[in-house]
Amino acid sequence: MLDWNDIRTFLSVAREGSTLAASRKLNINQTTVGRRMHALETALGLTLFERDTRGYALTAHGSALFEVAAGMEGAADKVLTRADHLKRTSDGIIRVTAAHSSMTHWVLPLISEFRKHNPNTHFETNASEQYVSLESGEADIAIRASDKIEGDTLIVRKLPPVRWGVYCSKAYLAANGMPRSIDELIHHPVLSLP
Repeated sequence: MLDWNDIRTFLSVAREGSTLAASRKLNINQTTVGRRMHALETALGLTLFERDTRGYALTAHGSALFEVAAGMEGAADKVLTRADHLKRTSDGIIRVTAAHSSMTHWVLPLISEFRKHNPNTHFETNASEQYVSLESGEADIAIRASDKIEGDTLIVRKLPPVRWGVYCSKAYLAANGMPRSIDELIHHPVLSLP
């Protein structure tokens, strides 16, 4: 039976080009990387790499197995993501991400109302402007301002439109005038609130 750690190491050596670079990427000893490559080649009865002073290059056999091994990696990631989701579900935790203003004005009041009817459900909120990946399990729900969301495993619902406005002080208006189009805003300092 194949050891997943050997396959994972094989993928790292193939991508990084050497056992040293793979050991750094995987945060394990270089000797362990070499031992795992030897164990995998022995188990398969194939030579997967050409070894020389420049590093490791995939043989024809190694290239033929690389895509299948990458598929195993994707499946292993999905297992971990699903297990994490199941754990959070059994613990009653839902992770929600949204921009700070969206979180404050819309999401938190909705969470409060939801918890009145579902007191055993807990929420972890992330009011960050940084991208959070739903597909890799970094959050369960995301509120995003976007016209197009991509992802094979995502369920997307469009919320009602939000009206945006441009505001300034009377003093700024008197000194700089009012922009009449989006193109004219380029000549004005703008602070954008998401």
